[in-house]
Amino acid sequence: MFLRFTDADRERFGIPEWVELDATSVTLGEAEALEEAGGDWATLFDSGMKATRTRLWLALRRAGYTASPEDLASINIVGLESRPALPGKEDAEPAPSASAESPTSPTSATSTRRTPRKRSSRSA
Repeated sequence: MFLRFTDADRERFGIPEWVELDATSVTLGEAEALEEAGGDWATLFDSGMKATRTRLWLALRRAGYTASPEDLASINIVGLESRPALPGKEDAEPAPSASAESPTSPTSATSTRRTPRKRSSRSA
């Protein structure tokens, strides 16, 4: 997910227009720093204002700005935008997944998955 803060907030914090927020990847250092700042990384997966505050703190930190509680309290949340991908990148074709293999791909000799053999239509 990508967040776009208001122009005023971006100028104040010195951050880029779009800031990536990957809440599924939190380092121990980030969790400790958040705890020292009075937050809790587990709230990333909640809803409500505590979760919003935690997400904004993490996004700002990853953009190179360490926000204080006062900084977070002053963010214009009405002006925030979020997108799953960067603008202009939405139409990019997704990379093929490993699970999209052809059903006719050969079975490995070490595979436990067996491909049914075709029965012969000949009579003996």
